Amino acid sequence: MSSGGPARVYFVLYLAVVMELLITIVDRDEAEEGLARKQKETMKIVQSILAQLQSGAGTEGINTKPKDEITIPPPGIDIRAVMGADIKSFRQYVVSVGVTDISNDLKRLAEENEKEYYTRLKKLVKLANVEQIQYQIFYNSTADPTAAPLFPSEEDLRKSKVDFAKYSPGQLVEVPNFVGPTWEFLGLTEINLDEDEAYNKLDLNNLSALTIEPVYPPDKIKHIGPPFSPSGMPVDSAFFYSHFETLNERNTKTSGLLKRDFVINFQPPSRAGWYKLRIYSRTNRILGIRGGMAASDVPDEMTVNIGTVQLTVKDLRNVLSQLTLDLDSYNPPSPDILFKENDIDKFLAQLDESKQLALQSDNATEILSNLNLYGYIVRLLSPGQSVNFDQNKSSMEFDVRVITPTPTISEPSIAALSYVGTFDKAPVSFDFSIAPYQGEGSNVLEGKIFDNKGAKVDNLLFQPLDQIPGSGVNPPIKGSSREFRAYTNNPLSPGKYVVELTHSISSRRSAPVNLQLEVFPTGLTKESETEIDNRLSAFSYYGLTAFLNAVPTSGSKIKNDQFRTYLYTDTDQQRPPFTGLTVTSENGIFLKPPASKLNLKITWIQPGTNQEFDIYPLKSFNIKQEEPSIITRNILTDVSGTAAKFKVTVSNIQISKVATGVTQDPRVEVTVGQPSLDGLGSYTASIEPTIDGDVDNGYTLRLEFSGKLERGQTRIRGTINVPMQAIAINPSNGARSEPRKTTLQIPINFEPERGGPRRR
Repeated sequence: MSSGGPARVYFVLYLAVVMELLITIVDRDEAEEGLARKQKETMKIVQSILAQLQSGAGTEGINTKPKDEITIPPPGIDIRAVMGADIKSFRQYVVSVGVTDISNDLKRLAEENEKEYYTRLKKLVKLANVEQIQYQIFYNSTADPTAAPLFPSEEDLRKSKVDFAKYSPGQLVEVPNFVGPTWEFLGLTEINLDEDEAYNKLDLNNLSALTIEPVYPPDKIKHIGPPFSPSGMPVDSAFFYSHFETLNERNTKTSGLLKRDFVINFQPPSRAGWYKLRIYSRTNRILGIRGGMAASDVPDEMTVNIGTVQLTVKDLRNVLSQLTLDLDSYNPPSPDILFKENDIDKFLAQLDESKQLALQSDNATEILSNLNLYGYIVRLLSPGQSVNFDQNKSSMEFDVRVITPTPTISEPSIAALSYVGTFDKAPVSFDFSIAPYQGEGSNVLEGKIFDNKGAKVDNLLFQPLDQIPGSGVNPPIKGSSREFRAYTNNPLSPGKYVVELTHSISSRRSAPVNLQLEVFPTGLTKESETEIDNRLSAFSYYGLTAFLNAVPTSGSKIKNDQFRTYLYTDTDQQRPPFTGLTVTSENGIFLKPPASKLNLKITWIQPGTNQEFDIYPLKSFNIKQEEPSIITRNILTDVSGTAAKFKVTVSNIQISKVATGVTQDPRVEVTVGQPSLDGLGSYTASIEPTIDGDVDNGYTLRLEFSGKLERGQTRIRGTINVPMQAIAINPSNGARSEPRKTTLQIPINFEPERGGPRRR
């Protein structure tokens, strides 16, 4: 080796070490760049989803013009003479409220377990429905025929913290700094979604956006003031959800279900002026963090919904951290204004100040977009603040001008429902109104009922509602309307009929008003009655809950709230009935001792008369102790002995535990009968079979047989059949279950002992 050789070797080794260090540093930098790249990609995805927040609000449209006019005749008015045509004094409007289209998100995802799927499904039910909607009515006496007076804006009402649900009829709408005439609050109807009931009604075997029907029960409906429903219509017809209108609109479109339709039937009082019908809705397009918890306590894995897309709190916090750094020079409001102070107005005011600073920047568009995203994320992460998103709430209002022409002689008129449903065990009865009332004996009514072939089958009788004790209807004023009850003395046979009503005043006679009358057989459908009988007969066990869903012969043509379901036990006979035809498993009857009978009766309450008719007469069902199961799939068999006498031991026979309706387990009796032998030649049982053990540790069966082998045979082969049964005894009242019977089959293939160790 030449001089300097070792130095060159050391130099090469030094270069190798330096290269290795460089490679390590490059690999580490690439990994960090990859992580940063993934974080940026996540932020872009979150920001893209949050861009949905830029789009529209809840209430999306109404199928009528935003301004309307109604003529209300004072006493003695002739509508045709004044207006040149017959005009109804009430209107029907259909309001369409936008909801999230969930039609493509109902299937269970491959990575979801059952609990995760049901949790997501519950959120989808909320997204697909209107959570709360208010129908508000206001009045102003301004006589300007061209335009309604100004009304405070949504922003004015919000800043003044106006809550019409706390107003009283006649209260004036007063908003500071609002320049305009004062409106009078007349009334409000608020309906709220029962999320649990809507979820419980889901049919998982037929799940689609069209089959998810909202439930707005009477106990979640709030009324303030009169509903201004048309005369002759039920009070609850003033404002209600219409599944028919929702599906009817859906049938004209090719996309999923995007709206829910609500119907308004409005008949103003006899006061000329402007009426404002205002719809205020709250949907669930954005589901943020629920209220009742601190922002710091919200776990990273919790999710929020924007439409059907879910984002985790962790992702939102990551994006918020980055935005906080990027926007520092524009002084965005502190999240603690919402997280701790819960002051949305202060937060939005400071956010507007930051936007003013951003307008002076060269890239103002991008910064404003990021400030909007910052505001959205802080609100999403603030418990209970998602209700303040414009996408979750909105209002729509339209104006109705009411005029009262100069009185002339009025023509007789009738206002009645177009359809009446009843049952064949009840006489026909329905309410309607006539106008104008001219005094006792001056208004002559005639009513006839025709079958579907046009033949008259009966005449109607009439009684003024103000003359029926307890009706709560005041005597009419001359020139106003008067309400009547039409009825028959006897029921009609099932079928479809036409009711013809006419009203005469002196020589003037109204045009006939026709109603569709449908009479149903009194009862449930045969399928429903059989299903209920079978369910309650077979599954009325202690420890279970009795529930049912009845279907009357009328289907859905008679309102559900006209039915009552009496479901109670012999120890709780004063339990009030359930309203409707469904008793869910959540609010059903828990069966427990000492009750021994479950009773069921379903009735229909006729509107107006409040008479109650049985559509499922009272039936009683025995409450039983459930029988236990005998489980033999894991038994262990041991055979020992000689050709003259051998023993069989069967262990690990399991008896299942069953409910008792109380905290104690049942006592279990297990017995066996005489065994029968198949293929065992001359062998017979030499002792009575015995069985012992308990439910927790299993049972053991012991048998013994004597006999001898057939000539030329070295093994004992065949089958032993042992009948056995188990009975559960309730620890509270001693009720005994039906015996659970089975036959234990024990195959035998055994080589008996020959003086040495036996072989198997």
